[in-house]
Amino acid sequence: MKKNAFKSILSFCLVPCTICVATSSFGSSRVSLESLKEPSFSQPINALVISLDDRKCDFAPILPTIYLMNALAEELSKRDIEYVIEEIEFHHRRDPSVAAHIAKINTVMNITVASCKKSGLFGGGIELIYDVDVFDTSTNETTWRARINASAGRWGREKWMRSIANVLINRLSEEKLIGSEPKPKGK
Repeated sequence: MKKNAFKSILSFCLVPCTICVATSSFGSSRVSLESLKEPSFSQPINALVISLDDRKCDFAPILPTIYLMNALAEELSKRDIEYVIEEIEFHHRRDPSVAAHIAKINTVMNITVASCKKSGLFGGGIELIYDVDVFDTSTNETTWRARINASAGRWGREKWMRSIANVLINRLSEEKLIGSEPKPKGK
């Protein structure tokens, strides 16, 4: 009888622990954003350069960065916003024709990894803090700032980066920095 009681107690404890480990290390994600808009800003943005700097993340940041760039491109395309995305390390290798195109765009969105650390029970997750600022080069003023706190487990990082891009673009839309309505599909 004692063996069965021990097995029951072990089974009772093992199931919740397994679920807890699985969600903390592998699958769950969360994204929150705090922002501040310059009150005098009134003109919606229709073109921007997005600069991504993930140099503070010293462990395999390339995949989340690529996923984030792709997700931002998708979200901006839905709203018919012209954009150029570039990683900070490639600035010095810029094609002259791209540089000329970028020079015509007055708005720059800088996305910088402020903090990057491993998380979860086995270190399979990531916790990121992004600092985002939207800068108007014609007036030399920052028109919008945000801090994104995001964490995710080992799997589903592409989906996680899509949710970060979605939250970011939706907030820009809510605060009237970009057009609020995505263009209809098929047009």
